[in-house]
Amino acid sequence: MGDALEPGRPGQDEKGDPVTKTEAFELMIAHHRALQEHVGMRVAALVNAVAAGSSPEAATAELVAYLADEVLPHALAEEHTIYRVAATRAELAATVTDMIAEHRSLASGIEQLATASTGPDAARQAEAIAALFAAHVAKENDLLLPPLLVDDEVDLAQLLVHML
Repeated sequence: MGDALEPGRPGQDEKGDPVTKTEAFELMIAHHRALQEHVGMRVAALVNAVAAGSSPEAATAELVAYLADEVLPHALAEEHTIYRVAATRAELAATVTDMIAEHRSLASGIEQLATASTGPDAARQAEAIAALFAAHVAKENDLLLPPLLVDDEVDLAQLLVHML
């Protein structure tokens, strides 16, 4: 998962000690923040290129690559770990269904971005992706992860290990 999870081995801190549930939660939140920041920087570069009348091709390619190489694999890892556990909780099942649908919408949006025929179309699609991703991250951080953190039957540290 890169960025915020680099110091130790999966499920371990920089000293090699196992991370706690709370530390795993904080690492997940930090990683989401890093993903969102990286998406935002790439979207801004694309939008700025279009606004300046420059070719957005390089910025578009960089954004599409980041989304395909970092964001979508992260989403898939979540579906196989965190979402699988959360879906077994009645109070989270509908949220998980919505979030998986958002992953599909994100993938579709990335395809549309990759094939945008004009700079303004690419900029609009990039902004839509950024808005969807920001809302998705907020939902995950605020609605999905906190109940899992306080659930004694859920080991977020172990889920984190399986995401990597």
